[in-house]
Amino acid sequence: GAWMADANPGAAARGWVMMGYDGSQVVEYASVSDLQAGSISRSVSLDEDWSGTGHVVLDGVIYYNEEDTPSVVAYDMDNGVEIARADLPGAGYYNTYPYSYGGRTDIDLSADNGSLYAVYSTPSAAGRIVVSELNPQTLLVSQSWTATSATKIDFSNTFVACGVLYGVDSEQVDGPCFYCTDTTVDLAWDFRNGGTWDPALSFTSPGSSGYIGAVDYNPADGLIY
Repeated sequence: GAWMADANPGAAARGWVMMGYDGSQVVEYASVSDLQAGSISRSVSLDEDWSGTGHVVLDGVIYYNEEDTPSVVAYDMDNGVEIARADLPGAGYYNTYPYSYGGRTDIDLSADNGSLYAVYSTPSAAGRIVVSELNPQTLLVSQSWTATSATKIDFSNTFVACGVLYGVDSEQVDGPCFYCTDTTVDLAWDFRNGGTWDPALSFTSPGSSGYIGAVDYNPADGLIY
């Protein structure tokens, strides 16, 4: 599952949990401490099931990949209405271009300083990472960039922070793994300006299982979840 805090710096300090690789129930918590205590604020039912763990919340709207489709959906949780949906052109789905562990992670959404991005791949990109900026109101693609060599399957997850896409390696420090507890961020791609480098940053999963199911940067508090 995934824990999401609202990526709008002016939003209340609440968050949401979506369990598993598919489902339709989104559970809201007033804070991280309420999550730790199991104190639920409310549960929201989406109109369709989601796929994967790449969801994001911006201004109280949840953006998610509809199950078994290339569609991104925007759902206003406070008013209980779907406000937009659109297909990502050519995007693979249902484990066509996932991260290394599968989990239907073909389409991964990120919010960065008011912008909404989709990270995915297409047949024409041959599995290489594609980043598209989406209009948050219509979900139409405004700009797209394709990595020159970095393939999505080679990473356990990625996140966008301050206009740079970072890739978490799918290998443990001491060799290949599935539950990568101790790995590195070994890709930094300034997709707007074209620069790529290896930041060689240590990345240790804080979870008890070590399973990296989702990674996102939240500009509202400057933290990586």
